Amino acid sequence: MAAFGGSPATCGQQVSIAYGTFLTDGKALPDKAGKDKPLTFRIGEGKVMPALEMGVVGMKEGGTRNLLAPPNMSYGIKAFAHPGMPDTVSVRFAIDLLSVKPPLPDLD
Repeated sequence: MAAFGGSPATCGQQVSIAYGTFLTDGKALPDKAGKDKPLTFRIGEGKVMPALEMGVVGMKEGGTRNLLAPPNMSYGIKAFAHPGMPDTVSVRFAIDLLSVKPPLPDLD
């Protein structure tokens, strides 16, 4: 099992993630970010879907997480509506946390 680095991500830190989006039946959707072109945002600024922003809190760099996001936390929000993306169904995000900045001291 891989070791994950640093302290858990928290509000105010900048994170970079790679993610894929899937329907609950497993069908892949076109919204994604890869390791070569990650999504970078500051936790707490509200510039990404609440599911992604809240979903990375507590993750450590190198960690992975699957999130089940209802419409009111993802594409059902008018500001995040996206052609070809369902706005009335739950979706699953598969997230890899690539980086966290600034790193906080490890309290272990």
